[in-house]
Amino acid sequence: MVFGFDLGTQEIGLGVESSFSFTPPGGRMHVPVEASDAMRHVGSAVARAICETNGTLVLELDDGTVLRISEGEIPYESYNIFLPGGRQIIV
Repeated sequence: MVFGFDLGTQEIGLGVESSFSFTPPGGRMHVPVEASDAMRHVGSAVARAICETNGTLVLELDDGTVLRISEGEIPYESYNIFLPGGRQIIV
């Protein structure tokens, strides 16, 4: 799955190749994620981003929902971050 984040005139892409979950504010984690979980957040802004020491990426959205992208258990790409200018970070 690929998430896109608009930065005005530029865009950052986040390609997910491992498991991920959405946790609504005060709610339970949704695993597996349903299409409606992702679509519900179209137009949301990222309020905070954290990369945990194990490689898990945590994005807190402006409505308090948390998107957690887990570092995979096998040595393979878990997610890719596509930055402006063609730069790419592979985790």
